[in-house]
Amino acid sequence: MRINVRSAMHISKILSDRNVAFEFADPLTLGGLLQALTAAYGEAFYEAVCSEEGYNAEKVAILLNGINVAAIGGVDISLNDGDEVTILPAIQGG
Repeated sequence: MRINVRSAMHISKILSDRNVAFEFADPLTLGGLLQALTAAYGEAFYEAVCSEEGYNAEKVAILLNGINVAAIGGVDISLNDGDEVTILPAIQGG
């Protein structure tokens, strides 16, 4: 199964590119993808994106095929071959 991960700003620097494709043999949830990315990219990725609950919505927005995962199942949502996961840093200010 191929999952395409898109990112921006400091997250793309952690992943070494704005667009990265990953191959997985088994069915995968978004939480499983975040665990795999943490294993591959280490503490920097975890600190930028994750929390004990899976991901930190105050730090990032995660979209699955253009839809915010908070609205469609969060980290428990199943991923399918060819899905695009976009990780965008939260923008704050005033």
